[in-house]
Amino acid sequence: MPPAKLLQWLQLQRALRALVGGGGGLADAAAAGGFADQSHFTRRCAQWLGVTPSAGLAAFAFEIVP
Repeated sequence: MPPAKLLQWLQLQRALRALVGGGGGLADAAAAGGFADQSHFTRRCAQWLGVTPSAGLAAFAFEIVP
């Protein structure tokens, strides 16, 4: 895996962990992951997982294992 893709994946994991943790909304999760803004997080999530955080992730049961 190219380093840039690995960094994107790790960034997405941090944001999803924050979102699942319930510490705030999408904007807070995006900030926790190091994304520029909420829309950047949403686009990256759709790119990697095929769903946007607000539209689809609530319906999924998933766990991020370190």
